Amino acid sequence: MEDKYILSIISSLLLSIAFPKPGIALVAYIALVPFIIDLHQSSPQTKKACLKGITFAFPFLLIQHLCLLPLIDFSSTSIIIFAWITYSFILSLYWGILAVLYKKLGSKLWMFPLLWIILEFVKTLGPYGNSIGQIANTQSSIIPIAQLSWLGGPFLLSFFVVSINTLLTACFFEKNKQIKISSLNKKNMKVFITLTILS
Repeated sequence: MEDKYILSIISSLLLSIAFPKPGIALVAYIALVPFIIDLHQSSPQTKKACLKGITFAFPFLLIQHLCLLPLIDFSSTSIIIFAWITYSFILSLYWGILAVLYKKLGSKLWMFPLLWIILEFVKTLGPYGNSIGQIANTQSSIIPIAQLSWLGGPFLLSFFVVSINTLLTACFFEKNKQIKISSLNKKNMKVFITLTILS
């Protein structure tokens, strides 16, 4: 299959508008679907999978790190722009690793939310780590959903949002008869989402 990157870029832009500002929070529940479809259908080659992840993450992180640009007032323009681009690219490598792991582990849809949460956690570690771009932040304006974080912190909230994206992707594939989703797996995902909402 020919590898194209447009779906990953669309996902990147959709997820960006789910964050404050402009903060269209509900977009987060569909934003990852194009990226998951693109990644799932892509070549299993390590290099191509890695490029898929970076293609999604790099523009997304550039937008998330726009907060660095006001530092131009206190430093050289070229230094700040270089730092903005370089830092965003370095962090996008985490998504490259996520994409490679997803393909190496057999492209199993149910593993995507787990890998995403591991990525979000690892990305916060170390002296240069941060939580910018954490999907839980998209839900800060929806108080009933944001309150779910008391159960398991922002990572549970991110897991909830990514799981819904994954479920929608599974429904897309099943409707197009590209993969068969067992009734048991679908039931488990629906039960998890229902219990999370009721909690």
